[in-house]
Amino acid sequence: MCHDALEACLDRHRAHAAQVFLLDEELGTHHGLSWTDFVLLAVLDGRGGSAPAPELARRLGMRASHLLLRVLRLLREARDTAARMLNTLLRL
Repeated sequence: MCHDALEACLDRHRAHAAQVFLLDEELGTHHGLSWTDFVLLAVLDGRGGSAPAPELARRLGMRASHLLLRVLRLLREARDTAARMLNTLLRL
């Protein structure tokens, strides 16, 4: 790969990383999600709530093992949020 092509790829990568950083900040502040979490949920929503793991991993550009870890983290966070909400309701 020539130097100019490599620089163009690196510039594109840096621009993408900067955009993902901003999206992570905004979504994290208001919804507690990262951009990748949001894309995962959007893909699932578009598929009626379920999709084969290999397809999800491919659409998110990650290995299936990373997808599994991300889904487990989201499920753990959802469980913890539900428990906090239930505790709040029980105190009323």
